[in-house]
Amino acid sequence: MQLVWVTSRSCGIHAQDLMRYLLDTVAACGTGPSPGSLLAPEGGLRALRSGFTARSETRSCEVGGKCFMRAVIQRVETASVDVVRSEGKERIANIGSGFLILIGVRKDDEDQDARYLADKASTLRVFEDPEGKLNLSLIDTGASALVVSNFTLYADCRKGRRPSFTDAASGEHAERLYRLFAEEMARAGIPVQYGEFGAEMKVSLVNDGPITVMLDSRKGF
Repeated sequence: MQLVWVTSRSCGIHAQDLMRYLLDTVAACGTGPSPGSLLAPEGGLRALRSGFTARSETRSCEVGGKCFMRAVIQRVETASVDVVRSEGKERIANIGSGFLILIGVRKDDEDQDARYLADKASTLRVFEDPEGKLNLSLIDTGASALVVSNFTLYADCRKGRRPSFTDAASGEHAERLYRLFAEEMARAGIPVQYGEFGAEMKVSLVNDGPITVMLDSRKGF
């Protein structure tokens, strides 16, 4: 932490941006400047600045890109969604064994983000095989998915006490990618049910395990 602080002052890069770059570089398993180049007496800061600039201009969803579509996946015994309407609650979705998936779309996400996450969620091996090992996926077990849009996955709580949601996608864009995600899972043969986009919902579940997994299309976690 101290090295990052001194370096950021030395080369004129904002400390928070520099920290994001260094963390992204570690998460990307070696992309960007090598540790040796960052620590070199001469040229290290130049390599760091040029590497940061190149990463900032990247738009691809490959490792180190700027796409961030997020999913929180919970393995469930049961899950359901009730929509709150003026006349009372209406049950619109109900599944047994499977996944409850909360989807958050970032404002600059694209179709490839939704497809990447759908493929990952469809093949995620978190169900037990006959030996009790986590070797089976939704596709293997025939289990269902309940997909619910949730822009609050992009809550930024770093400043103050009220979350900011400025990184979340607008309604039309978010709904399109949310539906594309669910449609891609359905194409893989998974029974899919939906929440109601933009509605006030009551989501109920029995988390099985508990097993909860976070994914993002940048592969940051």
